[in-house]
Amino acid sequence: MDAVAEAAARASELDLGRASSDPAFQIVSSLLVQLPLLARVPGFEDAICNLWLNAEALGSMSALLAGLSESIGRKVFEHGRSSDAGEIARSALLESLSVQLHDQLPSLFEPSPSDIRQALASFSSGQNFARLARDFFAKLPYKWLDYYLSRELANHTGSGKRFTTGADRVEFQRDLSQYTFEAWRIVEEFAGGLVWKKRFGRSKT
Repeated sequence: MDAVAEAAARASELDLGRASSDPAFQIVSSLLVQLPLLARVPGFEDAICNLWLNAEALGSMSALLAGLSESIGRKVFEHGRSSDAGEIARSALLESLSVQLHDQLPSLFEPSPSDIRQALASFSSGQNFARLARDFFAKLPYKWLDYYLSRELANHTGSGKRFTTGADRVEFQRDLSQYTFEAWRIVEEFAGGLVWKKRFGRSKT
């Protein structure tokens, strides 16, 4: 089992190293920064049209996430190729937005397009963006590791094996997710400065 984990770690580390030059990953990471900033300024509706989103995408959370997924897919198609790294990045972005936006939206009523826009705009602040970025970048290594481990873990589940039951394996995956979140704390420390620089063209002092 240790050899499997080591091989998975090496493979995922190699993919992470290549991600910065992957067009799909670049598209996703750009959206992570751009969406909150665009939601702050006049002409947001026109701006999201340039991302192949329409006003209906702000009608609900599910519509927004579906629209973003389609937009990413179209942009990747323009570049002529897709990749596992890009698909994992897309999944991580959509999951992070789903969780983080949910916490910013009203809970008693269905959110309006204005509510969704305001929630997106809230992530243009340093602290909120830092939380979103940490969640996104923590999901990446977890998803890569899980991608390589998921099939193999089934072979290590059963009587006398590393995981006695499926529940034990699920607990391991939960612990792995928590570990990657804690390991990427450093992203939260620096991400706030990134969005400040994007907004004002200089570093926060």
